[in-house]
Amino acid sequence: ELTVDYGWSGIVEPNAVGYLFDPNETDRTLTNVTGDTVLDLTGYLEAFIISGTILDGATPIEGVRVTPQYGGGYYTAKYDNGGWDDTDAGGYYEVLVDYDWSGNVTPTHNAYVFEPNKIGYSNVKADITNQDYAGTIPTYKITGYIENSNAAPIEGVLVVANNGGTSDTTDPNGYYEVRVDRGWTGTVTPSKAHNTFVDPNNAYTSVQDDWTDQNFTANNIYDLDLDGSIGLGDVVVISDNWLAIGVGLSGGDLYNDEDDIVNILDFAYFAEVYGD
Repeated sequence: ELTVDYGWSGIVEPNAVGYLFDPNETDRTLTNVTGDTVLDLTGYLEAFIISGTILDGATPIEGVRVTPQYGGGYYTAKYDNGGWDDTDAGGYYEVLVDYDWSGNVTPTHNAYVFEPNKIGYSNVKADITNQDYAGTIPTYKITGYIENSNAAPIEGVLVVANNGGTSDTTDPNGYYEVRVDRGWTGTVTPSKAHNTFVDPNNAYTSVQDDWTDQNFTANNIYDLDLDGSIGLGDVVVISDNWLAIGVGLSGGDLYNDEDDIVNILDFAYFAEVYGD
């Protein structure tokens, strides 16, 4: 309630720290006041913009949800849907917060992690610009060992994760390690000449963590003594079964001429892979 002289003209100016008022200044301008006047005002707590850009290297990341803690404050949470924003095609975002708001602003995305993972603010009383984040797609490891049925490690097996994953070759301990992006779906497949592989599960869906002990069992038709390599021990096995019938080496014989007899043809074929 204000008192003015008869015929007064001027502006009614409300002031409260952190608030804006409606109606605006034009509608609060009075001319030649000659009687009592009712002028109701509505106050709104000021909101400020915190803005920045989110990039993966030099590439903008679109669709990152950027959220102020506590919904940006009481009024922002109530009237501005919580103040959050999603980055546009240029990686740019703007979030709203109340006057004097304090809290964290946090970016989230189903494929990326961010540095920093959040930024804290205290008693915001003005717009804040250039609040940037760097996004990267994390990778996870799928690891295991490849051995034969006699627990001998198999070296030199190529292991491939498809759909953009990496590849690796087993070391002398039969160990392999491949990497895939967060959320990766695909298969991990080993291969080596003259070997077949047994694995209860080599398919993965939406990977969100490292996987260990993803082991395979290798079966080499020429590794007759199951020592993990083709060498003298296997020659001994062939020699012990020379001209034998139906000894069960690779279903009968190595040459696969279906005569079911271990003979010179089988030995010659074996010689091609000796030392593998």
